[in-house]
Amino acid sequence: MFCDRIERARRAYLETLTLPDQAALPHASASLLHLGTRMWRAQEPRTKAHQARVWRVCHLFDATERKATLLDAAHMLWGGRDNAHMAAWRAARFDDPTFDLLSRMWAGEVWTMPQLVNAVADQQHPEDVTRSITSLVSKGYVLRDSDALTLTPEGHRVRTAVEAETNRIYFAPWGEGTDDAQLATWLAGVVAALCQ
Repeated sequence: MFCDRIERARRAYLETLTLPDQAALPHASASLLHLGTRMWRAQEPRTKAHQARVWRVCHLFDATERKATLLDAAHMLWGGRDNAHMAAWRAARFDDPTFDLLSRMWAGEVWTMPQLVNAVADQQHPEDVTRSITSLVSKGYVLRDSDALTLTPEGHRVRTAVEAETNRIYFAPWGEGTDDAQLATWLAGVVAALCQ
């Protein structure tokens, strides 16, 4: 399969890279992969689309390829975060495009309709943005005065609650026995070696 050939080439290339200090690499790889596996097997979220490809790749190739395994594990954790976030906003009854708009206002990226339309121009049509903003206004999450947009306290609360639920889903599988301080030390060693 073409994709598998590309993956083999990527992994082979990663293994040619030399880190000045590789002592932390096996520990960091194993720890992150263990966390990724726990997240994959967790009951929440039920849909794990972002983790599925990485999970497949992790099991097709040799886990002793430490550099590739570290990258796989990092992608699995990243995908797990995406899955948790999607589950949280969908449980709060947001569709994906509308939640994106709310999030951009919550993050302070945009405060006018033209800014918002421009920010999502490669993903959403202007009429869809208008429709979603109308929906957010009707729910009391956003105030619109001509082109000016203001996130209401309720809009801020609901968006912050989605973030809290994302964290709950994401970190639940980490559980007992995860030595965050040791993992941070190993990863700091890997990052420092890569940045030299």
